Amino acid sequence: MALFRGGRRLATHFSRSIRALEGERARGASLIVVGIGAVIVAWVVWGAFARVTLWDVSADSRVESSAAAHVVGAPLAGRVLSVHVELGQPVAAGDVLLELESAEIRAAERESVATRDALAAQLAAIDEEIDAARGLVDAIGRGSRGAVAEADAERERADAEARWARVEQARIARLGSAGATSERDLARAVLEAEMHTSQALAAAHATQRIAADARTRAADAVVRLESLRRERVRLRGEHAAEEAQIQRLEVELARRRIVAPIAGTVGELSALRPGSVVTEGERLVALVPDGPLRVVGHFAASSALGRVSPGQRAQMRMDAFPWTRFGMIGLVVARVGNEPRDGLVRVELEVTHAPSSIPIAHGLEGSVEVAVERVSPIELVLRAVGQALDGDVETGRGGASR
Repeated sequence: MALFRGGRRLATHFSRSIRALEGERARGASLIVVGIGAVIVAWVVWGAFARVTLWDVSADSRVESSAAAHVVGAPLAGRVLSVHVELGQPVAAGDVLLELESAEIRAAERESVATRDALAAQLAAIDEEIDAARGLVDAIGRGSRGAVAEADAERERADAEARWARVEQARIARLGSAGATSERDLARAVLEAEMHTSQALAAAHATQRIAADARTRAADAVVRLESLRRERVRLRGEHAAEEAQIQRLEVELARRRIVAPIAGTVGELSALRPGSVVTEGERLVALVPDGPLRVVGHFAASSALGRVSPGQRAQMRMDAFPWTRFGMIGLVVARVGNEPRDGLVRVELEVTHAPSSIPIAHGLEGSVEVAVERVSPIELVLRAVGQALDGDVETGRGGASR
């Protein structure tokens, strides 16, 4: 009997334990259901109200100067004499970048300079000769006028004496007719008249001869002067030709001395050394002008047009500086091209901030991400589903057409 009562009490305790375990299980299931429901509600709230940033990415991006790089090409073919710059070196406008060989041109220039100087000396000498010849012409003119005047005076005196002798001859002839004088006096008078007439004729001939000689000497002096002037014209022509030749050679020398057209930094330099041969138009140096830097990215036109616009936030990951260690450069979209080229659109961005550990310089490359839109996760899922359905529809159409 006692055994029976002990077994009954044991059954009662077991039953109570079972019921307690079932209650514990029910409460745990309820907690799981509540937890799952809370997670679903939280996910729905997050999916409806949270915002996810959509990025348009360009893997073809680089840092550039705001001013376009200036390419310096070879103005003519030649052999390199010396290179005066190196990659990354700052230069000022007019600095010599490199020189091409010009020994023959320099020799020709020295020869032309010597010829020009000799012609200049000849010109100086002939100018002195012309001044002297001009003075001689003037002196001959003055001397000729004096000699002619003196000869004219002598001729007039001889004419006057000849007239007086003829008058005296006539008077003595009248006296001889009246028997008042002798025949001897009459003969003397006739002789003197003839002598003075001859002297007058001689004086006239002398005057003509002196005038002719003066004209001849003056003409010779003028001819000499004109000859000197013509020689001076010829020498001046040769001198001008040598000056033009020197200027042409200087231009050729300047073409072989390649200088920087602008101030900036040598961003690109061909592998040149003395003795290298360059061809006309060959790209030698690229100068990056000093100025603010910008980032230029090329985005797919299908995704960028209409979505990327000025003012949008962006960031750049540098290829040479891992973003996990150095960080990213902050950007803002400044300008967006509207004409695709090879399926890409050019986008220019300004730097807003950059980590101090990244030395921003022209030519650095990387990828740019532009924040084009902020959407909820549910909208993002719906878009993905829609794109998948559109893809299935297009695939179905393609299969039907086949």
